[in-house]
Amino acid sequence: ISVIGNRKPIGLCGSGLVDAVAQMLEAGIIDDSGRLLEADECTDISDSVRERLITGPDGQEFILATKSESGHGKAISLKESDIRHLQLAKGSIHAAIRSLVSNAGADVNDLSEIMLAGALGSYIGVESAVRIGLIPNIGVDKVTSIGNAAGAGARLALLCEKEHSLARQLAASAEHLELAVSSEYQMELMEQMMFPEK
Repeated sequence: ISVIGNRKPIGLCGSGLVDAVAQMLEAGIIDDSGRLLEADECTDISDSVRERLITGPDGQEFILATKSESGHGKAISLKESDIRHLQLAKGSIHAAIRSLVSNAGADVNDLSEIMLAGALGSYIGVESAVRIGLIPNIGVDKVTSIGNAAGAGARLALLCEKEHSLARQLAASAEHLELAVSSEYQMELMEQMMFPEK
């Protein structure tokens, strides 16, 4: 585990959650449905990893950092409910991407680039995002983190009349797609909640 500031971990950030689940999928600790396996079901992992799989009061857990490894003396674990929440979020994002692309008359394979914005987009591991199915697999070389795109765009619009005019044109030509009532989105959401197979 690597921690911001090279300190002992005290919690799990969003990009860390994506990385942890991606690694657990690769190791076979989580199956494609999102179920966290029990220790005796995991035969292809080392004993030191297997012993981190426990049954807690709320069900299966994987201990990411033991009490002695953490910065607050309490174990940091990933619960099956955490994985389910991630599945809902990543399924929603991926389903929205597919619905928007389909609405434009294209397919995700037609995408030439995916730009990840914001704090999560700046720090997320692209390979992990693809592995869990957060974004379509169009090739990691076609995914770019662009940081605070909203802030940069606002500065451009405020400081340059040409960019301000372009922003107004884009806003006027944008089409609103209500995903909550889209049957295509609902179908995609159900499918995208599953993790991609290896």
